[in-house]
Amino acid sequence: MIDGTSPNESPAFDPRADESVAEIRRLVAANPELEANLCHFPIDEQVIKEGAPNHALFVLLDGMLALFKHMPGNGNIEVSRHGRGELIGVHSFATDNRSFCTAQAVEPTHALKLGSALMESLPTAYPDLHRLVQRLIVANLAGRYRSAVRLQVQLSEANRELTETRNRLIHQEKLATLGQLAAGVAHEVNNPVAAIQRHTETLRETLPALLEIAAPGKASAFWQAGLASSGALAGQRDAMESLSTAYPDQSRALIRRVAAVPADLQKCILGTPGSVVTTLDGAALLAIFESAFLLRHLGASAQQISHLVTKLKEYARPASAARETVDIRESIESTFVVLNPLINRHELHAELALELNVSARATSLTQIWTNLIKNACEAMDDQGVLHVRAFRSGDYAVVEISDNGPGIPEELQKKIFDVNFTTKTGAENFGLGLGLSITRSLVKENDGTLELTDTLGGGCTFRVKFPSL
Repeated sequence: MIDGTSPNESPAFDPRADESVAEIRRLVAANPELEANLCHFPIDEQVIKEGAPNHALFVLLDGMLALFKHMPGNGNIEVSRHGRGELIGVHSFATDNRSFCTAQAVEPTHALKLGSALMESLPTAYPDLHRLVQRLIVANLAGRYRSAVRLQVQLSEANRELTETRNRLIHQEKLATLGQLAAGVAHEVNNPVAAIQRHTETLRETLPALLEIAAPGKASAFWQAGLASSGALAGQRDAMESLSTAYPDQSRALIRRVAAVPADLQKCILGTPGSVVTTLDGAALLAIFESAFLLRHLGASAQQISHLVTKLKEYARPASAARETVDIRESIESTFVVLNPLINRHELHAELALELNVSARATSLTQIWTNLIKNACEAMDDQGVLHVRAFRSGDYAVVEISDNGPGIPEELQKKIFDVNFTTKTGAENFGLGLGLSITRSLVKENDGTLELTDTLGGGCTFRVKFPSL
């Protein structure tokens, strides 16, 4: 392809080419000595052969010639086509070098052959023809220069796309490897966590009966109180002060432990103020309460780990080329779980609509949310505010991810999606300039759009739109 045309089209170098060719035809018809230089080339005849000497310049009067370049292993590759008003053999004729390409007729073609002797005599013997040929030479050279420039632009764009694709493939390969590792870790963690959950349930069922032997008639109340305790009783500091006053002989450490017990059970541990305390009974009851409390939180922790493992498996599942129906809310919430340590540094406001489904590759969406949320969190100082909204707008599912960071200067907003462009330069906040470029490609692959806008009050908003189901 030359000058943005297909191989079957000839670039128009000069709108006056037809006029010049018509004048050349009249001059040739009026001069029999010139008419002898007219050549006819039937289809498939070679006018110039690659690697062979060429001692003539050919002015095409009609028809079409194709230029072929021999490529080892690929045969002859067609590189361009040339027709009426164009010149063939300019470079090899002017430099006396061997022909760079093969010129072959793809249509019945007529041309005026200008050998060295005739070209030297043109200025004096045929000044009008010399003027027309010079005009065509300049027009052809100008046209070929334009073609070279446009081809360079196309090559630059193709190289940019190849670089972006290569970086994306490398990034995706790393993500795939990381996903496999994460899935393996999740699998290994899942088994012991499941065992902890089973054993916790077993202890919750069997221990009360055993503890009743140690503290008949009281164990059950303390056990149930421990299971119900959150560990953060309202007014616990006041309770400690009150207990310290009532039981001045008790240690501060014991008072702190007893203050976590419901008020109606505290006397069972410490006894009536001023009376003799049965230390063994009180210690047993306090131990029952604390054991139940620890068992409750052990089960809750195991359940939280199990939930994280489930989300991690969903997040790290192998990428699929096939699209599926994806729930936007579930996709974003899975990303929240994985990025929880980063998000926890900020204040999160999430408004996620129910039943907001799109047709997409699930792994692509989680990668999109990961990149955008991570960027937003890293753009803010600690205690920033992160807004994530997902809603329906007409026929589209829209996700907006906003931060209240410093924002992106207007002069940089057009560059942030470019490959290798990054504003992260610090040792703890280093970037390769691939995240947003890859994110835009992933959004586009799923028929979506990605836009950047400023946020009122500072920061910026990334808006992703997908056709909704």
